[in-house]
Amino acid sequence: MKTQITKQHTAVVAVEPQPTLYEEDDMKTKMPAILKLAMVFAIVTTLALSAISALAQNANPNENPNQIAILRWYQANTVGTTFSMGGGHASTSPIAFDGQNIWVASTDGYLAEFSTAGKLLYGPIALPGTNAYPVGMTFDGANVWITDIANSLIDKFNVTTHIMTHYNVVQEPYFIAFDGANVWVTSNHDNTVAAYRASNGTLAKGPYSTRGSSATGVAFDGKCIWVANTDTNNVAIFDAGSTGGTCLLNGVTTSLPVSQPFGLAYDGVNMWVSYRGPSGTGPGGVVKLLGTSGAYSATYGGCTTSGGTGTLVFDGAYLWEAGGYSGICKYKSSLFAGTLGLVARYSSAGMSVNQVAFDGANIWASMGGALVAKF
Repeated sequence: MKTQITKQHTAVVAVEPQPTLYEEDDMKTKMPAILKLAMVFAIVTTLALSAISALAQNANPNENPNQIAILRWYQANTVGTTFSMGGGHASTSPIAFDGQNIWVASTDGYLAEFSTAGKLLYGPIALPGTNAYPVGMTFDGANVWITDIANSLIDKFNVTTHIMTHYNVVQEPYFIAFDGANVWVTSNHDNTVAAYRASNGTLAKGPYSTRGSSATGVAFDGKCIWVANTDTNNVAIFDAGSTGGTCLLNGVTTSLPVSQPFGLAYDGVNMWVSYRGPSGTGPGGVVKLLGTSGAYSATYGGCTTSGGTGTLVFDGAYLWEAGGYSGICKYKSSLFAGTLGLVARYSSAGMSVNQVAFDGANIWASMGGALVAKF
């Protein structure tokens, strides 16, 4: 039997409590301290903003871009600390950061996960496909995607459940980029780019002709997909259409005054293209394309012996190029005032640097000898 409760409503008048003499004295005591705290906070904020501005203006090539966030100033490593994938595997190549850990694949078809401290957390595990040869990698927020040029597959690996699926795609898929809804894959064989739904791997857009030969690098700028055509020295732009609105540069193709454009990275203002030089053996460097028009803007050399590599990553301040046996080449981005271009090189201890990734604090490089290096 339920008990019935009768509610009686009484009008209540809100009365603002009056501070006692003791409370008034306490408030008077605390006010200077509160004001001091507010002043200190304002000063610290001003100093932090000034430091960020100074970083952009002074452009010390060895400054770590994460120094403001962690309130600790230190120099970037000039020689990378290396960690082994183990198992006698081939060189590591595609590499990506998933927001917590680093994923890397070897050219003999194995996938592994490292912590940002360099500890091997998972793998190496074999990728599906006969004699798999991974080339590109990206992360979509839940899965790492790997292109397998030998089997014309893209492999989707959930970083939490460790479930692997794979999908048949364009012939000889090369690099891959995520636009918020789809993964875009270049075909080095067909000279096309196509979008596949990240949800189920089905074709969403394309394939579209890249208006050039040997399509390799691919990047998303928030509205447009940019593709590098290595053998015809040009970059083509497409409307992603998935997120961010309409790409007004859809259909633009820009010829470059350099040989073998390869990797792409967007710095929030302009698109940057790494190039490998004649026959892919250097000298290499980067090209700046205007983000508003796709037009050629400038060339910055200095990566002397690219050795057939040349992927590119942006760290929020600088651009880092995988420079083969030159190690890693570091360039000022559009965020800096004054002279842009090469500011430093970092040694790879005799190993060829194949690809690069950024974890929010450090640059990671895939290398020969089944190694990854942290700079």
